[in-house]
Amino acid sequence: MGQSHAPGRTGPRLSTEVARLFPRQGQWTEADYFRLPETNLLVELSEGKLVIPDVPSDSHQFTSAEIYAALRAFVRPRGLGHLRFAPLRVRCGPERSASRISGF
Repeated sequence: MGQSHAPGRTGPRLSTEVARLFPRQGQWTEADYFRLPETNLLVELSEGKLVIPDVPSDSHQFTSAEIYAALRAFVRPRGLGHLRFAPLRVRCGPERSASRISGF
């Protein structure tokens, strides 16, 4: 079977058929979400739907870094715990959405 391409794109097309192996949008559970393989994409679960948000803007990244630096300067010398800057999978509670969020 030959490769088909979207107009204006090069390379092989995405295999959307693999989506049939997963729940439909609106039917995702927390258990489904936590079974997803690790990825370099930010993937969130919200109200039974998987969401892949846009890449954060430069101003968002700058602001996040400033908040992280201020929190770290407060937390670290007091031995209050550990901060994380990269997205992590978190469980928000039994009735809450789960997502990979910036853990600053």
